[in-house]
Amino acid sequence: MPCYRDLHLSFAILVILATALLLVGPAVAQFTNAICLSSFDWMTNSKGQNPCLVSAYLVGACVAGGCIVDALHHPHDRYLGPTADEQNPCQCSSVTYNTTSACALCQNGTVVNWSRWSLNCSTLHPGVFSPGVPGGTAVPQWAFQDVTTSDRFSLKLAEVVGDTPESTATQAQSTGSLSLTSTVALLSLMTQTQPATLTPAPVSSPASLMTQTQSAAMLTLTPVASTASSGGSKTETIVMSVAGGIVGVTLPVIAGVTYYIVNKRRSRIPPEPLPPSPNAVYTSGAPFGLLDASGA
Repeated sequence: MPCYRDLHLSFAILVILATALLLVGPAVAQFTNAICLSSFDWMTNSKGQNPCLVSAYLVGACVAGGCIVDALHHPHDRYLGPTADEQNPCQCSSVTYNTTSACALCQNGTVVNWSRWSLNCSTLHPGVFSPGVPGGTAVPQWAFQDVTTSDRFSLKLAEVVGDTPESTATQAQSTGSLSLTSTVALLSLMTQTQPATLTPAPVSSPASLMTQTQSAAMLTLTPVASTASSGGSKTETIVMSVAGGIVGVTLPVIAGVTYYIVNKRRSRIPPEPLPPSPNAVYTSGAPFGLLDASGA
């Protein structure tokens, strides 16, 4: 599958990233336009990064040019795992699954099970981030929670465990020795519009929180009808983009491509209609650029 959601969004993000490269060079490779609700500020790491940006760093460790995590479009949207062709050690790590699940929940989205996320992975990496935490970010302690038993990221457990100690490029991960590898692969994370409600399960024994996530209010998804998506749409739209080729492209080429696309888009803009007569009747329409959930 392609690694960009649609022409308009991809173009806008590429322009932003290209501009950043023009100003500060190829060091800028990870980006997100996702904003977490204030009630999830506890998910922010010591570098001021929300879990969406942390996910961009983690997935970018396996992508030559880094990655861009796009915000969810509607409540109850969710991020899906990689396809068989695009799976890699970064996306097949439960650490990435946990940070991306947190990214969805902090935007009022939902999550998929770990078994669904990792369905196409040839090798699973539970509890560790095998490629090694990349520089520029810090992975919260809650991202290392075990999901092999509960099969789902636990928001309650994450809040109980908290942020520290964090794992960084220089601070060892908290789950034992790692096999450091270097992999270059494509990225494709997707969302699926599916209305749902979050129902906390009863809390059992509080012992071994980091290894028995079922004991800390596992979240269960219960699909319900929604006016915004009464058509039952389950259309999948890609929500993470890879800037794989940007870092290796020279600045003149970036400028040329940007100029070409801008002018091509302008050439398709229809001429403005003639002013209506004084007796014309107007009807209200949807605000420019907004679609309901069924049209996503």
